[in-house]
Amino acid sequence: MSSRSRPEAALTLALVLALALPGTAAHAARHTQAGRVAAPPTLPPAADDSSRAAHEMLTFVRGVYGGQDNWANLDGWRYYITYRMFGPDSTKLGEWTEAHMVWAKGHPRMRIDNSNDSTVVVVTGDTTYVRRGGLWSTDPAVVAQARALALQNLWLLRMPWNLLDFSLKRRLDPPFVKNGPLSVRIDFGPGQDLPAGTHAWIRFDPPTYAIRNVRWYDPVAKGWYLLELSGDQQRYGWTWAGRRTLRASDSGGRPGPIILDATIEDMQLDNAMPLIVLSPPGATPVRTTPRAAAPDSAAAR
Repeated sequence: MSSRSRPEAALTLALVLALALPGTAAHAARHTQAGRVAAPPTLPPAADDSSRAAHEMLTFVRGVYGGQDNWANLDGWRYYITYRMFGPDSTKLGEWTEAHMVWAKGHPRMRIDNSNDSTVVVVTGDTTYVRRGGLWSTDPAVVAQARALALQNLWLLRMPWNLLDFSLKRRLDPPFVKNGPLSVRIDFGPGQDLPAGTHAWIRFDPPTYAIRNVRWYDPVAKGWYLLELSGDQQRYGWTWAGRRTLRASDSGGRPGPIILDATIEDMQLDNAMPLIVLSPPGATPVRTTPRAAAPDSAAAR
């Protein structure tokens, strides 16, 4: 997308947060040693009874997203995504296509190639590479924005597996009713996947209990957004939405005008991703302090 059609940085962060669409489960099993059952692990304060109830319900949707066996063998995803941006009067403001390569587990690893303007964004651990206009950028603002967008894409595609984390404050909101939708609220604090102060509701609908929408408050853009997911497709037991529609919203989740629309094509699930693409030749690396503890980017090479 050309610079003339790029929105303000904060709004862009909110928009692309919605349109990428699982870390690993954090709970540990008890084990037996010398005939004795080991004491249960010490859990963080967020793992109260409400978070436990939400965690238990989230475990039931894992089968829609590959199941434990397929998740264990999944290294990442490759796909093309086409975005269409709209103005307040529903006029299309721009359209562009990106190729995404996303790693499923571990410290952040993702590559974005924009086919319209040849922009390249690579995130690997605490290192980010950004190429625009034929040059590798070291501008802190440019790099920070590109990294934030990539991390949001990564978070959405790793769902629901990254929600199975006892360090997250989770709630059933509203309470679950048998055969009804499952809605889980997540409140993010410092050092977690999304900016501190983010409140997100992820809704899984019957009969399949695939993710149907994501509603959230973005403390960076200071606004409410609603992402609607449709056109489900499946491969190797993994479900993804082929169509994603982002709308403005309010705190009650009422949908507003369409802001951004996206379609995914040629989704590939891989058990061996090519690490070489995370080290572009001649690229200028920019190191950042990770929001959460993660291995140095050199571990990805």
